[in-house]
Amino acid sequence: MDGAERERQVRRLVDEVWNARNYDAAADLYHENYVNPFGTGPSARAEPIRRYHQAFPDLHLEVEELIVAGDAVVLRNQTGSSASCPLRLDRTGRREQRRSVKGVVGRAG
Repeated sequence: MDGAERERQVRRLVDEVWNARNYDAAADLYHENYVNPFGTGPSARAEPIRRYHQAFPDLHLEVEELIVAGDAVVLRNQTGSSASCPLRLDRTGRREQRRSVKGVVGRAG
């Protein structure tokens, strides 16, 4: 997979799975051999995202910068969510903005 294709894959993950909540789209993005603590396959990638959405129903990610070098991807994003999380104690109702940087190394196939 070349850099342009990897960038499209990451943007599609953000747009379709994180923001549009189309968890089935993970099947097009992750191989059946994908493994994480939630299990194996695309559903294992979708499950933690689904849990984020349960905790933060209006969560939205905005890609600020995406760098691809070989199999490595660095994503700098901004997340936005109102204080609707059931775990919050202060419940101000204000929209929260957080920035994060994620680094991922993977391989196609």
